[in-house]
Amino acid sequence: MTELPVPGPGPRRVEGLLLGLAAGDAAGWPAARHRAARMPEWTRRLTRELDSFAEQNATTTLPVPIALNQPPEPLRLGPSDDAEWAVFTAQAVLRAGARGAPGDPGRRCGTRA
Repeated sequence: MTELPVPGPGPRRVEGLLLGLAAGDAAGWPAARHRAARMPEWTRRLTRELDSFAEQNATTTLPVPIALNQPPEPLRLGPSDDAEWAVFTAQAVLRAGARGAPGDPGRRCGTRA
């Protein structure tokens, strides 16, 4: 089996990582729950009932989105708090990188994680 080359560190690799994180997060069912308030009340009630059933029966499978005969807007891709934190982190990394090259021994970092 031929191994694919691993790209070295650099802006394109970081950009790809952040875009992949944001796209995967936006497409996930947990992100849809952030937009649940936009769905009709009966769908939110049914989701709560399904969650309670899953909890009582020790089921780990999440119920699928309930969208029968409903407008699709609330189910469209969108950010969640994870994507927002990824953007916050990316901005912090970019600001830190603008002050000097990472790994430079003469560089003093004022930000601590």
